[in-house]
Amino acid sequence: MKFLNSSPLTDVCSASHSKVDALEHHALLLIHQRRARRQAHLEAIRALRTKAKIVQTKFKAAEIHMACEVQNKAIESWFESLQSLQDLLAEMRRSREEMEKQESSYKGNEYNITDVSHNNHMRLARMGKSISSGVRAVFQLVLAKHLLPLIRLPLAANIPKIPFPISIAKQSAFAIFLILLEKHEDIAWDYDVDCTTVSKILKDKERWLNAEDDARQKRRPSVPKYPLVKEEMKKWLMEVSDEYYGSLPDQSVYPWGWRSALSNGPFTDASLKEKALSIARSHGIDFQAPKGWVQSFKNRHNIWGGFWGGYRLAMEQRQSTTSTQSISQSHRAHERVPVMEYSVTCPNTSFPWLQLSNETAIDPAHPEDAEDESDSGCRQSTFDVSYLRSSAFESL
Repeated sequence: MKFLNSSPLTDVCSASHSKVDALEHHALLLIHQRRARRQAHLEAIRALRTKAKIVQTKFKAAEIHMACEVQNKAIESWFESLQSLQDLLAEMRRSREEMEKQESSYKGNEYNITDVSHNNHMRLARMGKSISSGVRAVFQLVLAKHLLPLIRLPLAANIPKIPFPISIAKQSAFAIFLILLEKHEDIAWDYDVDCTTVSKILKDKERWLNAEDDARQKRRPSVPKYPLVKEEMKKWLMEVSDEYYGSLPDQSVYPWGWRSALSNGPFTDASLKEKALSIARSHGIDFQAPKGWVQSFKNRHNIWGGFWGGYRLAMEQRQSTTSTQSISQSHRAHERVPVMEYSVTCPNTSFPWLQLSNETAIDPAHPEDAEDESDSGCRQSTFDVSYLRSSAFESL
């Protein structure tokens, strides 16, 4: 107990405590000083930003003032042009009155009337040309008057902050700006975004510099998820439309336009879904035909009010395909060639193949038929001229 209560030990302890307190006080003082310096630095930055915004506002106000001055000058010149145009019109009226007076004074002398009329018409033509040029100048000034507010005045609007999903073109501009300035803070200040956003974009600056704009990106062609269902549904639309329109008494009630006498068509959401499910079951496809698919199918095939809008086009395509097939069949019929000489009854005709009398025609698909007939010793014409004429007219 005597050792613990000795005065040197207590002095050492008290001295160490005082040193610790002094160190803590000094550390707190340093922390406060650092916070104060940081706060002063932030206030200086805020003041600089405020000054920059004031300068920017003054610059915008100067631009607006300049735009207003230009607009006022344009309006003044416009009024001056209108005044000159009114003067020209008044002069034209006076000239016309003088022309009428001269023509009335020279009444009875055809030569003088013609000469005066010619001179007056030439004078009026020159005045009309000057008036047309004046009208053109006035229209140009009017266009300038109406276009200047659209070009200049939007500068006065407050520019909002750019949200984070920035376009590829903007990000490419950031990367180009980095090459010029090489400071993220300057880029963030110029584009009014955060420094972290600029840093994230500039990490992949090569990708953004080589990327295309959003509007120019190529879209991949959409591939139908269920092509069999799509094809079968199109065939079913054609079949149902043929049956429905074939049962109508009058063709004038066909719903080709918006003003139709029919109210509801044969295609409903329930029928479309039922048919799609049956097609999927027949092909073993796991397909549920939800409501969204039915609606998108109707939009793709232009089905409104139960009517298929593409039926008329499909019918025309089918008719054109049928006519093309008939023409190709008639062309194949023309390929039948004769084996013997032409008819001696009409030797000078321009179309001897239409006057075959004692010959046989060969079908290129079956040449053996001609050999059998050549051995019979008696040939009869198997060429039908009326068929050729009808087919030729059909091809035309």
